[in-house]
Amino acid sequence: MKKTVALLIILTAIFCMSAAMANCGKDGCSPKAKTCNSDCSKSCCAPKCHQDCAKPCCGGVLLFDGKSFDGWIQRGGEAKYEIVDGMVVGTTVFDTPNSFLCTKVHYSNFILQLDFKVDEQLNSGIQIRSNSLKDYKNGRVHGYQVEIDPKQPPYSGKRAGLHLMEDGSEAPKDAPQSWTGGIYDEGRNGWLYPLTNKPKARAAFKPGQWNHFKIIANGDSIKTWINGVPAADLKDKTTKKGFIGLQVHGTKSKEPHQVRWKSIFLKEIKDDDLNYYGSDLPQPKVVEPGINGSPPSDAIVLFDGQNLLKWNGRIKKGKDKGKICEPKWKITDGSMVVNKSGSIETKQPFGSCQLHIEWATPNPPSGKGQGRGNSGVYFMGKYEVQVLDSRISQTYPRGQAGGIYKQKEPLANACRKPGEWQTYDIIFHAPEFDGKECTNPATLIVFHNGVVVQDHFTLLGHTAHSGDPKYKPHAAKLPLQLQDHSNPVRYRNIWIHEL
Repeated sequence: MKKTVALLIILTAIFCMSAAMANCGKDGCSPKAKTCNSDCSKSCCAPKCHQDCAKPCCGGVLLFDGKSFDGWIQRGGEAKYEIVDGMVVGTTVFDTPNSFLCTKVHYSNFILQLDFKVDEQLNSGIQIRSNSLKDYKNGRVHGYQVEIDPKQPPYSGKRAGLHLMEDGSEAPKDAPQSWTGGIYDEGRNGWLYPLTNKPKARAAFKPGQWNHFKIIANGDSIKTWINGVPAADLKDKTTKKGFIGLQVHGTKSKEPHQVRWKSIFLKEIKDDDLNYYGSDLPQPKVVEPGINGSPPSDAIVLFDGQNLLKWNGRIKKGKDKGKICEPKWKITDGSMVVNKSGSIETKQPFGSCQLHIEWATPNPPSGKGQGRGNSGVYFMGKYEVQVLDSRISQTYPRGQAGGIYKQKEPLANACRKPGEWQTYDIIFHAPEFDGKECTNPATLIVFHNGVVVQDHFTLLGHTAHSGDPKYKPHAAKLPLQLQDHSNPVRYRNIWIHEL
C-alpha cells in the first residue's frame, strides 16, 4: 500500500511538472504564455517572457508590449515611430534633429535588455538616465547613450584614440570606429567610453542582423554587453536618474533609413539594494594571474624587454621640439635605459589603471639628492610618482622614491640598494572634470617593493617642479610617461590594466 501511494505521488509530480513546462520555452517561459512557471528562479528573467510572467516573478517589466506606445513620448526631432509586427520601427525624416521615443517613467538603477536591428547607413542609440529639461538647451534630450554604430568613419574628436586589434597591434588608420556598445554623452560632453581598446566588443556587432544589448546601471557604474561580449565599463556620477529613449539619428539623406527594437525588458534594482546579488548578473571574467610579477592574462604589456614598439619619444631641440618621434632609449639585457635622449610615452592613452613597473638605479651610484638615480612615472603625463636612489642618500621627503612629487612623502623608505631591481605596483584613478572644474580629484595607491607607501592619496593637482599644484581640464585618457632626468635608470617588465 505504501509503495502504491508513493508511486502515485511521483506520477502526480511528474504530471504537474509537464503541465507547467507546456507553457515554457527554453528560458522557462514562452512569449505566448499567459501564466508564469511557478519556479520563478528559472522562468521569467529572459526578455522574451510574457509581461504577466516578468512582473511577478522577476520584478521586471516589458517596457514595450508590442501593441501601443502607452507610457512613451516622442522628444526632439520628427522621425517616424510606428509599431510593425510587435516591434518599434524608427524611420528617418530628412533634415530633422535627433529624435527620441522616451519612457514617461524615469529609472535609476536597473538591468535593461533589448534586441535591435539597424540599417548600415544609420547611426542610433539607447538613451539611459536621460532628461529633457526646460532650463537646459530649451529641453534638448541629454544624457548617457549606449551607442549603435554600424559603420561610422574613424572618430577624430578630442577623445579619439588608437584602435587596437585583438593581438595588441594597431588597427588600420581607415578602420571604422565600430563603437556599438560604447557610451556617448548625448547633448553634453560627447564620448565617455569609446571602444578603441575593446576589439572583441567592436567585432561582436552583427551588421544587418538582430543584435542584443544588456545594460546594467547601478550606482555610479554603467556596464554594457553586445551579444554577450563585455563592452563599456564606465564610472560616472553625473546623472543618477532619467528616462529610457530610443534614438533615430538626424540625417541629411532624403532616402529613409530604419532602426528596429523589440523585447525591451527592464528590471529595476531598488535604491536600497545597490549591491545587487541576482544570479542573472554576468559573472566576473576569468583572469589567469601572473607569477612573480609577470603580467596577468588580461594585462596590456607595454615593455617585455624586446622592443619599444608601444612607445613614442619627443624631439628635444630645434624647430620641431616637442613633436613625436621614435624613442631613442637603448635596450640592454632585457631592460630599457634612460640615455639623455628625452622622456618617452606610451602610444596608447590611459586613464584609471593598475600599473606594474620594475626599475633600477645606477650602480655604482653617483651624485646626491635629486641628482642620484632620478626618473619618474607620470600618469597621463601630469601626475608623477618619483623614481630615485634614496636608500641612504637624503633629499626632501616629498621628492624621494615612492613620493608624489612635491605633494606627499612616502609612508616608508622601501628602497633597495643601488643596482638592485625594484617594483612599483600602482593603482591610479584619473581626475574627472565638469567644464573647467575638477569634480573628482585623482588618487594614487602605491606599493614599493610590496610595501604600501601611498594609501589612496588624493592629488592636489599636477605635480610641477615649481609653483603650486592645480588641476587643468584634460582628456579622459592620456599617455603614460617615463621621465628622462639624465640619469641612466633602467626599466623592465612594464604592464598595465585599465580600470
